[in-house]
Order: sequence, then C-alpha cells, then structure tokens
Amino acid sequence: MIFLGDTAVPHSYIDSFISAMDLLPEAKVILNLEGGVCSFGEEGMARGLFNAEKLFPVLEEKGVVAVMLANNHISDLGEENVSRTKNELKRLGIGVIGLKQEEPFVLDESGVQTVHIGFGWNYIQCRSKHISLFSRKTVLTQILRCKKEFPKAKIVVHCHWDFELEAYPMPSQRSLAREMIERYGVALVIGHHPHRVQGVECFEGGVACYSLGNWFLPQGVFMNGRLKYPEAARTILAVDWEPVSGCVTPLWFFQKEDNSLEKRECKEAELFIENLSFRGLSDSEYISWFRKNREKRLLLPVMTEKDGELSQMVWFVWIKIREKLISCVLCVKSLIKV
Repeated sequence: MIFLGDTAVPHSYIDSFISAMDLLPEAKVILNLEGGVCSFGEEGMARGLFNAEKLFPVLEEKGVVAVMLANNHISDLGEENVSRTKNELKRLGIGVIGLKQEEPFVLDESGVQTVHIGFGWNYIQCRSKHISLFSRKTVLTQILRCKKEFPKAKIVVHCHWDFELEAYPMPSQRSLAREMIERYGVALVIGHHPHRVQGVECFEGGVACYSLGNWFLPQGVFMNGRLKYPEAARTILAVDWEPVSGCVTPLWFFQKEDNSLEKRECKEAELFIENLSFRGLSDSEYISWFRKNREKRLLLPVMTEKDGELSQMVWFVWIKIREKLISCVLCVKSLIKV
C-alpha cells in the first residue's frame, strides 16, 4: 500500500500525472487530494487549488483506492463542491477519508484489514463544514471507536497539520503521534500540508510519517501562476507500507523545473530514517531541539502537549490575526508594484 502527498492536477497536467504514477511500484494507493473536482470550463474562474474532472477516472485506473479530503483546499470551490467531489469519487469506487458524515475507510490488504480515519487542523484554514477537525480529544475518541468496531484491524490515521514549509513536526503533534502509536495501538500516522518532507520516525508498534510533502502539485500554475514553493518542496516522499509486517519503505522523488517527477536512489531513503536528527528524543528534549532548529519562526507559536484549552484558544486567535497582517502586507506590496 502506497501513500502519496498533496495532489492537485489541472487538465493540462493529466499526462504528467500519469507519468508520475507510472514511476511507482504496483500497489493500492491513497493520496491527499488538495482541492475539489473542476470541469475544464470552470478552471479559468477557479480560485485556489482544484483537480481536473478528467483526473478522477485516471485515479481509479492508476490504483488509487481512497483519498484524504480533510484539508484546507477541499472547499476552495465552495461547500457544494465538496459534496460534488465526494459523490464523483464514490461513483468510481474510490473511498474518501476525513469527512464528518462518512464511516472510516476499510481496506483488506494482504489478508490484513486496515482502517483509515482523517482529520484537518483548523489552525491552517481547514474550515469546511464537511471535514473532521483535528484535536487530540477527537482523534483519540475516533481511534477508540475504530478499535471497538474493528478489533483485529490495523489503524491508519491521516492528519492535515502543521504550518506550511516547516521542516520539522510541531512538538504537540509529534507527541500525539507517539501517543497514538504507543498507547492507542495505531499502526501508521500519515501527515500532510507543510508541502515539504518532515521525517519518518519509528516508535514501539508503529511509524509516524509527519509530512510526505507534495506528490503532484505543479508550481507556477495555480492562483494565476503565483503559487510557487522553495527548492525544499521539490523533494518528495512516497511511503510503501506493508500491513502484515508493519514495514515502511520510503520512496524518494524529485520535482523538476517542468513539474515532472524523477525517481531518486533508495539508498538515500534508507539513510533518511537512520539519520533523522531528532530520532529518539523525549517529548521535553524535542521541544528544546525544535525551538533551536525550526525554520518557520515569524510570529508563530511553539505548541506543546502541555498547552491547555485557554492556550490553544489564544494561539488560534493569534494565528488568525497573523494571517490578516500577512494579507495586509501582501496587498501593500502589490499596490507599490502597480
């Protein structure tokens, strides 16, 4: 079973997406679908991210069995489009992960039943009324429910979390990943949203893949060509998971200037896990390490597992204020250019 990162494919890039999928070994695939279904005539009016209507049958043909929809771009084309996207996926037999009214996605792989649930962090604009919002209480409650309903299944938790382009997992989220695996028996945690690879960490009983980065998200195309990422975002991680043994094999790719992908050597992937800088650190040790090494520092908090409800509320309000400040700065810059 292969897990892929953030995916948004306009009509003109469907062939490139097919070429990227052909680089993968044959397996069932689950990916994060960043943006709803969009017909060709709607693309010129679309704001944010979207996925071409003609992509959906291609997903089925290329072995995609389910997609994660609990993300901050799924409602870029409106709340009604979320339902339209879900219905189109279901029509093709593709499961959906991370929506409120949907049951967990269940898949039998190599004789092992796997159960998939997903959540979106509202600090990063996961605001659609359709998605399951991320919080420690909600996540753990859903895990316990799955364990009760599917006692023999291996549970996979998909999280759309952390801030864009952060190189390392937020301390509170790393702590929760460890808790999900070591205390609640989760087999695999798959993270999305930062648009860059954050790391793969093995705990007792399972593996946390904090962020896979982008899978197929062409630069200089969306948002009138303005959406571009720094060089670090061109490194791509796909995860090949064997449910029976629990083994994870990282697969490396690189996004070239023309937005096509090329595969990288496996040796680099093996070293990536072995040499993970924060591997083995306790939660308290990691907080100190993160404060020294984090890359996203401008007016952003360091969230830890010790933050109470009041602290979380304050951080949420502050992040919304920060968003407004950034929007104002960008508006001023655009006016100055004019």
